[in-house]
Amino acid sequence: MRISAGTLAFVIVAAVLPSVAIAHGLLRSSSPAANSVIRESPRELLLTFTEAPERRFTTVRLFGTAGEIPLDSLRLLPGKSVAARVESSLIGGTYRVEWRTAGADGHPVSGMFTFTLFLDTTFVQHSVSDSAVIAPPPSHAAISPHAPLALAGESAGGLDALAAILRWLTLTGTVATIGVIAFRATVIARVSLEVDREIRTDYLPAASVRAASLGAIASATVVLSALARLFLQSRAMHGSEDVLDPGLMGMMLADTAWGRGWILHVVSAVVAFFAFLAVRRGRNGWWYIAGLASLGIAVALAMVSHAAALPRLSGLSVVANVIHVIAASGWLGNLLVVFAVGLPLAWRLDRDDRWTVVRDIVNAFSPAALAFGATAGATGVFMAWTHVGSVSALTGTDYGRVLLLKVALLSITALTGAYNWRRVRPALGDVTGAARLRSSAAVELTVAAMVLAVTAVLVALPMPNIPGM
Repeated sequence: MRISAGTLAFVIVAAVLPSVAIAHGLLRSSSPAANSVIRESPRELLLTFTEAPERRFTTVRLFGTAGEIPLDSLRLLPGKSVAARVESSLIGGTYRVEWRTAGADGHPVSGMFTFTLFLDTTFVQHSVSDSAVIAPPPSHAAISPHAPLALAGESAGGLDALAAILRWLTLTGTVATIGVIAFRATVIARVSLEVDREIRTDYLPAASVRAASLGAIASATVVLSALARLFLQSRAMHGSEDVLDPGLMGMMLADTAWGRGWILHVVSAVVAFFAFLAVRRGRNGWWYIAGLASLGIAVALAMVSHAAALPRLSGLSVVANVIHVIAASGWLGNLLVVFAVGLPLAWRLDRDDRWTVVRDIVNAFSPAALAFGATAGATGVFMAWTHVGSVSALTGTDYGRVLLLKVALLSITALTGAYNWRRVRPALGDVTGAARLRSSAAVELTVAAMVLAVTAVLVALPMPNIPGM
């Protein structure tokens, strides 16, 4: 039984990645502080997060022994803080604050903490008796430092795995969509200059149509996974009862950075889908429309990435993220199209023409892959510096360790590509060389799928380069 690269990727990644709670905008401090004892009724609740919260994604609720206590409208304050005025004075007792928020990248996180209001007239009701006794104040030793008592990830239970799969599908569809454009601009363009007229007539139109078909499938995957992610995002922010509420969903899309990025992502993918269909019908001018739409997909991903939530160098990091996505897709996505479209069509040609086209394809792809790979590596180093912040965080945080795993997998892919260039390419021209090429390609594509799986986990982990993390 053959196992697909994607399946193998998830099996291996699931085995080696840590079990972590996916959380971004963690609570840094609050007033009243978590687990504190205060002697005066608070006039407002003040919460400060490690990332700037989105107003539409943020809720704060206060509960006492009698149920929920009304709060005034939530206000965004400078310094990544929110505040809500307590509408009435509180009586003595223990209170629970529940909060939920998300930053520009849209990853939801929630938590709660308690505080105790001790007044001279504070009474505590025992559940086993109607009598009341005066509650003494807790000792100072019992007051723990501020910390959220509970954190929830992007979703609960099996939805975490579903969210990770959807992120992987989004990344895979994006890389393949842009990879089709890179294949058209690098491989097909060069092969058209190298081969004779008869081969151009037989091979190039078929390769163009097949590549466009793959692009249509990839862009459709982006659209469908985006729709599913919208459902999960709405469920995480609004609860299962209001998950499909059109008003809440509309405000989430229109009034948040995540929503605007989602709209650009879907619109760009839809345009790319119809552009690829037009190319399949022989309208080659639509390649340019597909290329612009693919650029929109890359920009949209950057808008909801870690880069958008950075406390410094955010704009430059977003630009670097766009370049990184395009370069990685020009390398790995182009590789996918070469082995899914370019080479299979070449195998069908006559013997003499076959090896000519295969050599031209490999010779066209290799320098392009080198340039794209180097660009992806350079932008990756810059983003690692802005996201991680220190060498110790590479081994001391989940984000750093997963990033190191991604680098290791990319290194394997790069070494396999170097092997193809130095060993396999010169041997092309017979069956043995073709067998080597297929074997090394299978390894390279499997590891590339694993890279995308690791990236799907990495983009949901909190960055260590944020004060208070």
